[in-house]
Amino acid sequence: MVKEAAARGVACIASESCAGIYGLKILKQNVQDNDLNYTRFIAISKDMHLYEDSDKISIMVNLPNETGSLNRILNKFSTLGLNLTKLESRPMGNTDFEFAFYFDFEGRVDRPEVKNLLSELENECVKFVFLGAYKQL
Repeated sequence: MVKEAAARGVACIASESCAGIYGLKILKQNVQDNDLNYTRFIAISKDMHLYEDSDKISIMVNLPNETGSLNRILNKFSTLGLNLTKLESRPMGNTDFEFAFYFDFEGRVDRPEVKNLLSELENECVKFVFLGAYKQL
């Protein structure tokens, strides 16, 4: 996509091997400003694939704009004994003070406690999106 664009001002951040594969010119190396930075790459598919060794799950939810809605969701993780490893909020498009919440947690989709959580979230959230299950590195 970047190379085909052949447009001034179009660039990407990628590995040196990626530049070699696609014939890209490296403009600058080590562009991070923090040695603890990390990048996560995802594969997107129309069909869901669940892998046997997946032990981490990512989801996105929109919650009702009411007192305690995030607290109720967080309590579910604790009650079910699931370790929440990341929580991020992102503002939603054209609304003020409404957010999408992104969760990463440890678990396997074949475990009863994970099935219970996902089912409850799907029923209780304004919007629920299962982003994927994968092996944490």
